[in-house]
Amino acid sequence: TRQAIGYPLVFPSDEFYLIAGQEPPSYDEFSEIPQIENGVGMVSRFYWGFSELLHDFPSVLPRHYRVAAITTAMGRKVIQKLIDAMNERIENLRIEALTVTNSLFGPGITVTGLLPGRDFLSAIQESPNFDLYLIPENALRPWDQRFLDDMTFQELETKANKPIRVGGSTAATFAHAALADFSPY
Repeated sequence: TRQAIGYPLVFPSDEFYLIAGQEPPSYDEFSEIPQIENGVGMVSRFYWGFSELLHDFPSVLPRHYRVAAITTAMGRKVIQKLIDAMNERIENLRIEALTVTNSLFGPGITVTGLLPGRDFLSAIQESPNFDLYLIPENALRPWDQRFLDDMTFQELETKANKPIRVGGSTAATFAHAALADFSPY
């Protein structure tokens, strides 16, 4: 227990908190996050440093720029606060979350790490009027940049014929990916 060892020993996955409509523990409450790939601590890590990040955003972009962040219903709950903050803070920027249903495992599976590449491709083809598409980093296997259906990131880019970037696993890397075309941000 926490009293005996000085830190929490067991955490449910972030999905349990989100389903219950609760905030997961703060990033500082985790002594370490050994189960991050299993969805324990991902939300807390995503928003760590978020309030400081807001001050770094540019106030205006030189042209209108539309970004689609492709995600699941659960993922949307996580990124919507950041999307709203960026849209409010940055003139000429419009980020929208495109929610997709998992075609590989069915609609009951709502975590982004289990989305196949074909679902991202379908979302892009069905919503072609964006300047950039962001996909969640955890949808790709880190060792070979493939989705669960074995499609590679390069195949997705080629088939979609649209600019696609990996959105990152933190609010900062998501924001940098969305704004990378506008140096120096």
